Amino acid sequence: MTKIEYLNNSTEEERLYTWIKMGSNQISADTPVYLKDMIYLVSVPESPLNNYLLYCNSEYLSYQNGELDWSKATLFSNDYGEISFDSNIVSPYFSVLLTSEEYLSIDQTSAEFINRCLEYIPYEKINDTSSVVISDEDYSRCLTCLGYPFIEEDSLEYTRSQITDLAIRPALEEYFHWLPPLIETSVDVQTGNDGQEVDMPTEAYSCVGLSLQQYGGTIHGNILSPLFYGMEQSLYSGFNYTNLSGTYHGGAAPRTSNSTLNSILGNRASAQALINYTRRVHYEGPYRRADNSRYIRVYSNTSGTFNIWWAKRSLDFNDVRYEDRRYVFDYIEANIKELFGYLRRQAKSDVPGRIDYNGWITEAEEKKKNIQEIYRQIVKGSGLLRGSGG
Repeated sequence: MTKIEYLNNSTEEERLYTWIKMGSNQISADTPVYLKDMIYLVSVPESPLNNYLLYCNSEYLSYQNGELDWSKATLFSNDYGEISFDSNIVSPYFSVLLTSEEYLSIDQTSAEFINRCLEYIPYEKINDTSSVVISDEDYSRCLTCLGYPFIEEDSLEYTRSQITDLAIRPALEEYFHWLPPLIETSVDVQTGNDGQEVDMPTEAYSCVGLSLQQYGGTIHGNILSPLFYGMEQSLYSGFNYTNLSGTYHGGAAPRTSNSTLNSILGNRASAQALINYTRRVHYEGPYRRADNSRYIRVYSNTSGTFNIWWAKRSLDFNDVRYEDRRYVFDYIEANIKELFGYLRRQAKSDVPGRIDYNGWITEAEEKKKNIQEIYRQIVKGSGLLRGSGG
Protein backbone atom coordinates (compact mmCIF):
# COMPACT_ATOMS: atom_id res chain seq x y z
CA MET A 1 0.00 0.00 0.00
CA THR A 2 1.38 3.40 -0.98
CA LYS A 3 1.29 6.38 1.37
CA ILE A 4 -1.36 8.22 -0.65
CA GLU A 5 -3.54 5.09 -0.67
CA TYR A 6 -3.05 4.79 3.08
CA LEU A 7 -4.04 8.43 3.62
CA ASN A 8 -7.10 8.12 1.37
CA ASN A 9 -8.26 5.23 3.57
CA SER A 10 -7.68 7.25 6.76
CA THR A 11 -10.09 9.58 8.52
CA GLU A 12 -9.95 13.35 8.04
CA GLU A 13 -8.52 13.74 11.54
CA GLU A 14 -5.81 11.14 10.88
CA ARG A 15 -4.73 13.00 7.74
CA LEU A 16 -4.42 16.16 9.79
CA TYR A 17 -2.51 14.31 12.53
CA THR A 18 -0.06 13.07 9.89
CA TRP A 19 0.51 16.58 8.55
CA ILE A 20 1.17 17.91 12.05
CA LYS A 21 3.52 15.04 12.97
CA MET A 22 5.47 15.54 9.74
CA GLY A 23 6.21 19.19 10.50
CA SER A 24 3.09 21.16 9.55
CA ASN A 25 4.66 22.22 6.25
CA GLN A 26 2.99 25.11 4.43
CA ILE A 27 2.95 26.40 0.86
CA SER A 28 3.53 30.10 0.22
CA ALA A 29 3.41 32.00 -3.06
CA ASP A 30 7.16 31.52 -3.57
CA THR A 31 7.84 28.04 -2.19
CA PRO A 32 10.93 26.83 -4.13
CA VAL A 33 10.84 23.05 -3.53
CA TYR A 34 8.05 20.52 -3.08
CA LEU A 35 9.25 17.15 -1.78
CA LYS A 36 7.73 13.80 -2.72
CA ASP A 37 5.49 12.18 -0.07
CA MET A 38 5.31 15.38 1.98
CA ILE A 39 2.03 16.96 3.07
CA TYR A 40 1.47 20.71 2.67
CA LEU A 41 -1.16 23.22 3.74
CA VAL A 42 -1.77 25.90 1.14
CA SER A 43 -1.29 29.29 2.86
CA VAL A 44 -1.86 31.64 -0.05
CA PRO A 45 -4.88 33.88 0.78
CA GLU A 46 -5.52 34.82 -2.84
CA SER A 47 -5.57 31.17 -3.94
CA PRO A 48 -8.88 29.30 -4.44
CA LEU A 49 -7.11 26.40 -2.70
CA ASN A 50 -6.19 28.36 0.41
CA ASN A 51 -6.35 26.09 3.52
CA TYR A 52 -6.36 22.98 1.33
CA LEU A 53 -4.26 20.08 2.61
CA LEU A 54 -2.28 18.53 -0.27
CA TYR A 55 -0.13 15.45 -0.72
CA CYS A 56 2.92 15.81 -2.99
CA ASN A 57 2.99 12.90 -5.45
CA SER A 58 6.40 13.71 -6.94
CA GLU A 59 9.16 16.22 -6.43
CA TYR A 60 8.79 19.65 -8.00
CA LEU A 61 11.66 22.15 -8.23
CA SER A 62 10.59 25.72 -9.02
CA TYR A 63 14.02 26.78 -10.30
CA GLN A 64 13.89 24.04 -12.92
CA ASN A 65 10.21 23.93 -13.86
CA GLY A 66 9.11 27.46 -12.99
CA GLU A 67 7.21 28.77 -9.98
CA LEU A 68 3.69 27.51 -9.45
CA ASP A 69 1.06 30.24 -9.57
CA TRP A 70 -1.21 29.25 -6.68
CA SER A 71 -3.56 32.15 -7.42
CA LYS A 72 -4.66 30.23 -10.52
CA ALA A 73 -4.88 26.82 -8.84
CA THR A 74 -8.35 25.30 -8.81
CA LEU A 75 -10.00 22.08 -7.68
CA PHE A 76 -10.45 19.91 -10.78
CA SER A 77 -12.10 16.87 -9.19
CA ASN A 78 -13.01 16.46 -5.55
CA ASP A 79 -13.81 12.78 -6.06
CA TYR A 80 -10.31 12.01 -7.32
CA GLY A 81 -8.48 14.72 -5.37
CA GLU A 82 -7.18 16.41 -8.53
CA ILE A 83 -6.17 20.04 -8.93
CA SER A 84 -5.31 22.18 -11.95
CA PHE A 85 -3.16 25.26 -12.53
CA ASP A 86 -4.09 26.14 -16.07
CA SER A 87 -6.67 25.30 -18.74
CA ASN A 88 -8.18 22.44 -16.73
CA ILE A 89 -5.02 20.37 -17.11
CA VAL A 90 -4.73 18.01 -14.15
CA SER A 91 -1.52 18.52 -12.16
CA PRO A 92 0.30 15.22 -11.52
CA TYR A 93 2.23 16.68 -8.60
CA PHE A 94 -0.47 17.03 -5.95
CA SER A 95 -3.48 15.23 -4.53
CA VAL A 96 -6.10 16.75 -2.24
CA LEU A 97 -6.34 15.30 1.27
CA LEU A 98 -8.65 17.91 2.82
CA THR A 99 -10.63 20.76 1.31
CA SER A 100 -10.72 24.13 3.05
CA GLU A 101 -14.16 23.35 4.51
CA GLU A 102 -12.99 19.99 5.88
CA TYR A 103 -9.80 21.48 7.30
CA LEU A 104 -11.56 24.35 9.08
CA SER A 105 -14.32 22.09 10.42
CA ILE A 106 -11.84 20.22 12.65
CA ASP A 107 -11.32 21.80 16.07
CA GLN A 108 -7.55 21.60 16.53
CA THR A 109 -7.69 23.28 19.96
CA SER A 110 -9.83 20.67 21.71
CA ALA A 111 -8.19 18.49 24.36
CA GLU A 112 -9.37 15.35 22.61
CA PHE A 113 -7.75 16.37 19.32
CA ILE A 114 -4.48 17.32 21.01
CA ASN A 115 -4.27 14.07 23.01
CA ARG A 116 -5.01 11.88 20.01
CA CYS A 117 -2.54 13.80 17.89
CA LEU A 118 0.18 13.26 20.49
CA GLU A 119 -0.45 9.50 20.47
CA TYR A 120 -0.84 9.15 16.71
CA ILE A 121 1.94 7.48 14.70
CA PRO A 122 1.85 8.29 10.96
CA TYR A 123 1.60 5.27 8.64
CA GLU A 124 1.76 2.90 11.61
CA LYS A 125 -0.41 0.28 9.95
CA ILE A 126 0.76 0.72 6.36
CA ASN A 127 2.19 -2.82 6.54
CA ASP A 128 -0.49 -4.31 8.76
CA THR A 129 0.00 -8.08 9.21
CA SER A 130 -3.60 -8.61 8.13
CA SER A 131 -2.44 -7.64 4.63
CA VAL A 132 0.45 -8.76 2.46
CA VAL A 133 3.94 -8.13 3.83
CA ILE A 134 6.75 -8.06 1.29
CA SER A 135 9.97 -6.05 1.24
CA ASP A 136 10.73 -3.46 -1.43
CA GLU A 137 13.61 -5.63 -2.71
CA ASP A 138 11.42 -8.71 -3.12
CA TYR A 139 8.64 -6.65 -4.69
CA SER A 140 11.08 -5.17 -7.22
CA ARG A 141 12.26 -8.66 -8.13
CA CYS A 142 8.65 -9.63 -8.87
CA LEU A 143 8.42 -6.82 -11.46
CA THR A 144 11.46 -7.86 -13.48
CA CYS A 145 9.22 -9.94 -15.76
CA LEU A 146 7.70 -6.62 -16.93
CA GLY A 147 11.05 -5.03 -17.73
CA TYR A 148 11.64 -3.32 -14.37
CA PRO A 149 13.78 -1.33 -13.59
CA PHE A 150 14.22 -0.29 -17.25
CA ILE A 151 10.48 0.36 -17.26
CA GLU A 152 9.71 2.46 -14.19
CA GLU A 153 7.03 1.37 -11.76
CA ASP A 154 5.04 4.59 -12.30
CA SER A 155 4.71 3.69 -15.99
CA LEU A 156 2.85 0.43 -15.31
CA GLU A 157 -0.90 0.14 -15.77
CA TYR A 158 -1.45 -1.15 -12.21
CA THR A 159 -0.34 0.42 -8.93
CA ARG A 160 1.72 -1.38 -6.32
CA SER A 161 -1.38 -1.89 -4.19
CA GLN A 162 -3.26 -3.46 -7.09
CA ILE A 163 -0.35 -5.72 -8.08
CA THR A 164 -0.02 -6.82 -4.47
CA ASP A 165 -3.72 -7.63 -4.11
CA LEU A 166 -4.20 -9.24 -7.53
CA ALA A 167 -0.90 -11.07 -8.04
CA ILE A 168 1.21 -11.38 -4.89
CA ARG A 169 -1.59 -12.12 -2.42
CA PRO A 170 -3.04 -15.06 -4.44
CA ALA A 171 0.46 -16.54 -4.80
CA LEU A 172 1.05 -16.42 -1.04
CA GLU A 173 -2.42 -17.83 -0.34
CA GLU A 174 -1.72 -20.74 -2.70
CA TYR A 175 1.62 -21.50 -1.06
CA PHE A 176 0.35 -21.27 2.53
CA HIS A 177 -2.65 -23.42 1.60
CA TRP A 178 -0.20 -26.28 1.08
CA LEU A 179 2.59 -25.31 3.48
CA PRO A 180 1.29 -23.09 6.28
CA PRO A 181 3.71 -21.77 8.92
CA LEU A 182 3.44 -23.94 12.01
CA ILE A 183 3.12 -23.03 15.68
CA GLU A 184 3.99 -25.71 18.24
CA THR A 185 2.48 -25.78 21.71
CA SER A 186 2.53 -28.34 24.54
CA VAL A 187 -0.11 -29.23 27.12
CA ASP A 188 -0.35 -31.91 29.83
CA VAL A 189 -3.36 -34.21 29.50
CA GLN A 190 -4.98 -36.86 31.66
CA THR A 191 -7.06 -39.80 30.56
CA GLY A 192 -10.81 -39.44 30.52
CA ASN A 193 -13.93 -39.81 28.41
CA ASP A 194 -14.79 -36.11 28.44
CA GLY A 195 -11.58 -34.93 26.82
CA GLN A 196 -9.75 -31.74 27.61
CA GLU A 197 -10.12 -28.28 26.04
CA VAL A 198 -7.01 -26.70 24.52
CA ASP A 199 -7.12 -23.05 23.44
CA MET A 200 -6.03 -22.28 19.90
CA PRO A 201 -3.37 -19.58 19.41
CA THR A 202 -4.90 -16.34 18.16
CA GLU A 203 -3.12 -16.45 14.78
CA ALA A 204 -3.86 -20.16 14.17
CA TYR A 205 -6.76 -21.42 12.08
CA SER A 206 -6.46 -25.22 12.30
CA CYS A 207 -4.74 -28.08 14.11
CA VAL A 208 -2.59 -30.02 11.63
CA GLY A 209 -1.00 -32.63 13.86
CA LEU A 210 -0.47 -33.82 17.41
CA SER A 211 1.56 -36.45 19.24
CA LEU A 212 1.66 -37.72 22.80
CA GLN A 213 4.82 -37.93 24.85
CA GLN A 214 4.03 -40.45 27.54
CA TYR A 215 5.23 -39.57 31.02
CA GLY A 216 8.69 -41.13 31.47
CA GLY A 217 11.18 -41.69 34.32
CA THR A 218 11.85 -44.21 37.07
CA ILE A 219 9.75 -45.87 39.75
CA HIS A 220 10.95 -43.29 42.24
CA GLY A 221 9.60 -40.67 39.78
CA ASN A 222 6.17 -42.38 39.96
CA ILE A 223 6.35 -43.71 36.42
CA LEU A 224 4.11 -46.66 35.59
CA SER A 225 5.97 -47.99 32.56
CA PRO A 226 6.77 -51.70 33.06
CA LEU A 227 9.88 -51.31 30.91
CA PHE A 228 11.40 -48.72 33.25
CA TYR A 229 10.23 -50.75 36.22
CA GLY A 230 12.16 -53.79 34.99
CA MET A 231 15.26 -51.73 34.22
CA GLU A 232 15.26 -50.25 37.71
CA GLN A 233 14.88 -53.60 39.39
CA SER A 234 17.58 -55.23 37.31
CA LEU A 235 20.10 -52.42 36.87
CA TYR A 236 19.60 -49.63 39.39
CA SER A 237 19.00 -51.54 42.68
CA GLY A 238 22.52 -52.72 43.43
CA PHE A 239 22.42 -55.67 41.01
CA ASN A 240 25.82 -57.36 40.80
CA TYR A 241 26.64 -59.92 38.16
CA THR A 242 29.22 -61.65 40.39
CA ASN A 243 27.52 -62.20 43.74
CA LEU A 244 23.95 -61.28 42.89
CA SER A 245 23.91 -59.04 45.95
CA GLY A 246 22.29 -55.67 46.45
CA THR A 247 19.34 -53.95 48.07
CA TYR A 248 16.10 -52.58 46.75
CA HIS A 249 14.10 -50.07 48.81
CA GLY A 250 16.00 -51.16 51.93
CA GLY A 251 15.50 -54.86 51.31
CA ALA A 252 17.15 -57.55 49.25
CA ALA A 253 17.27 -56.87 45.57
CA PRO A 254 15.31 -59.22 43.33
CA ARG A 255 17.51 -62.22 42.57
CA THR A 256 18.28 -62.78 38.98
CA SER A 257 21.20 -63.75 36.81
CA ASN A 258 22.92 -62.45 33.74
CA SER A 259 21.26 -65.13 31.63
CA THR A 260 17.79 -63.92 32.52
CA LEU A 261 18.52 -60.19 32.18
CA ASN A 262 17.72 -60.08 28.48
CA SER A 263 14.59 -62.11 29.10
CA ILE A 264 13.40 -59.64 31.74
CA LEU A 265 14.03 -56.63 29.54
CA GLY A 266 12.47 -58.40 26.59
CA ASN A 267 9.30 -59.13 28.52
CA ARG A 268 9.11 -55.59 29.74
CA ALA A 269 9.70 -54.25 26.23
CA SER A 270 6.89 -56.42 24.94
CA ALA A 271 4.60 -55.02 27.60
CA GLN A 272 5.60 -51.49 26.69
CA ALA A 273 5.02 -52.22 23.00
CA LEU A 274 1.52 -53.40 23.87
CA ILE A 275 0.89 -50.11 25.72
CA ASN A 276 2.20 -48.13 22.76
CA TYR A 277 0.06 -50.13 20.32
CA THR A 278 -3.12 -49.63 22.32
CA ARG A 279 -2.42 -45.93 22.98
CA ARG A 280 -4.92 -43.70 21.25
CA VAL A 281 -5.01 -39.93 20.93
CA HIS A 282 -7.61 -37.90 19.10
CA TYR A 283 -8.91 -34.34 18.79
CA GLU A 284 -12.16 -32.73 17.73
CA GLY A 285 -12.83 -29.18 16.62
CA PRO A 286 -12.09 -26.40 16.36
CA TYR A 287 -15.04 -25.04 18.31
CA ARG A 288 -15.93 -21.44 19.12
CA ARG A 289 -16.96 -20.15 22.55
CA ALA A 290 -19.43 -17.35 23.32
CA ASP A 291 -16.53 -14.89 23.72
CA ASN A 292 -15.40 -15.79 20.17
CA SER A 293 -12.26 -17.64 21.35
CA ARG A 294 -11.60 -20.99 19.73
CA TYR A 295 -10.43 -24.32 21.08
CA ILE A 296 -10.09 -28.01 20.29
CA ARG A 297 -10.94 -30.95 22.53
CA VAL A 298 -8.22 -33.60 22.90
CA TYR A 299 -8.65 -37.18 24.06
CA SER A 300 -6.11 -39.77 25.19
CA ASN A 301 -6.19 -43.11 26.96
CA THR A 302 -2.68 -42.45 28.30
CA SER A 303 -1.50 -39.58 30.47
CA GLY A 304 1.31 -37.46 29.10
CA THR A 305 2.20 -34.28 27.25
CA PHE A 306 0.53 -33.41 23.96
CA ASN A 307 2.68 -31.69 21.35
CA ILE A 308 0.27 -29.84 19.05
CA TRP A 309 1.07 -28.24 15.71
CA TRP A 310 -1.16 -25.42 14.49
CA ALA A 311 -1.45 -23.94 11.03
CA LYS A 312 -0.84 -20.20 11.24
CA ARG A 313 -2.54 -17.53 9.16
CA SER A 314 0.01 -15.56 7.19
CA LEU A 315 0.44 -13.33 4.16
CA ASP A 316 4.03 -12.51 5.12
CA PHE A 317 6.56 -13.32 2.42
CA ASN A 318 9.17 -13.83 5.17
CA ASP A 319 7.23 -16.91 6.35
CA VAL A 320 7.99 -18.70 3.08
CA ARG A 321 10.66 -21.35 3.59
CA TYR A 322 13.94 -20.33 2.02
CA GLU A 323 14.07 -23.41 -0.20
CA ASP A 324 10.58 -22.64 -1.55
CA ARG A 325 11.05 -18.94 -2.30
CA ARG A 326 11.91 -19.62 -5.95
CA TYR A 327 8.56 -21.36 -6.47
CA VAL A 328 6.67 -18.46 -4.90
CA PHE A 329 8.58 -15.94 -7.03
CA ASP A 330 7.71 -17.97 -10.15
CA TYR A 331 4.05 -18.12 -9.11
CA ILE A 332 3.94 -14.36 -8.53
CA GLU A 333 5.58 -13.77 -11.91
CA ALA A 334 2.97 -16.00 -13.56
CA ASN A 335 0.16 -14.06 -11.86
CA ILE A 336 1.65 -10.73 -12.94
CA LYS A 337 2.08 -11.79 -16.57
CA GLU A 338 -1.45 -13.18 -16.59
CA LEU A 339 -2.82 -9.97 -15.04
CA PHE A 340 -1.04 -7.67 -17.49
CA GLY A 341 -1.58 -10.08 -20.38
CA TYR A 342 -5.37 -9.95 -20.05
CA LEU A 343 -5.23 -6.15 -19.93
CA ARG A 344 -2.76 -5.52 -22.73
CA ARG A 345 -4.35 -7.91 -25.20
CA GLN A 346 -7.34 -5.55 -25.24
CA ALA A 347 -5.32 -3.23 -27.51
CA LYS A 348 -6.33 -3.16 -31.17
CA SER A 349 -4.85 -6.03 -33.13
CA ASP A 350 -3.81 -3.80 -36.05
CA VAL A 351 -1.38 -1.71 -33.94
CA PRO A 352 2.13 -1.99 -35.53
CA GLY A 353 4.54 -3.99 -33.38
CA ARG A 354 1.80 -5.24 -31.07
CA ILE A 355 2.87 -8.16 -28.87
CA ASP A 356 0.64 -11.23 -28.73
CA TYR A 357 -0.06 -11.39 -25.00
CA ASN A 358 -2.03 -14.62 -25.33
CA GLY A 359 1.35 -16.33 -25.01
CA TRP A 360 1.86 -14.68 -21.63
CA ILE A 361 -1.48 -16.02 -20.42
CA THR A 362 -0.89 -19.57 -21.68
CA GLU A 363 2.62 -19.66 -20.22
CA ALA A 364 1.37 -18.35 -16.86
CA GLU A 365 -1.40 -20.94 -16.58
CA GLU A 366 1.00 -23.78 -17.36
CA LYS A 367 3.60 -22.52 -14.91
CA LYS A 368 1.06 -22.29 -12.09
CA LYS A 369 -0.13 -25.85 -12.70
CA ASN A 370 3.46 -27.11 -12.51
CA ILE A 371 4.13 -25.26 -9.27
CA GLN A 372 0.93 -26.55 -7.69
CA GLU A 373 2.10 -30.08 -8.48
CA ILE A 374 5.45 -29.30 -6.83
CA TYR A 375 3.60 -28.17 -3.71
CA ARG A 376 1.64 -31.43 -3.68
CA GLN A 377 4.83 -33.45 -3.84
CA ILE A 378 6.44 -31.43 -1.06
CA VAL A 379 3.44 -32.02 1.21
CA LYS A 380 3.31 -35.68 0.28
CA GLY A 381 6.92 -36.10 1.30
CA SER A 382 6.73 -33.99 4.42
CA GLY A 383 4.59 -36.49 6.34
CA LEU A 384 2.31 -33.92 7.94
CA LEU A 385 -0.24 -35.75 10.07
CA ARG A 386 -3.77 -34.43 10.00
CA GLY A 387 -6.58 -35.49 12.31
CA SER A 388 -5.68 -37.97 15.06
CA GLY A 389 -2.44 -39.79 15.67
CA GLY A 390 -0.47 -41.66 18.29
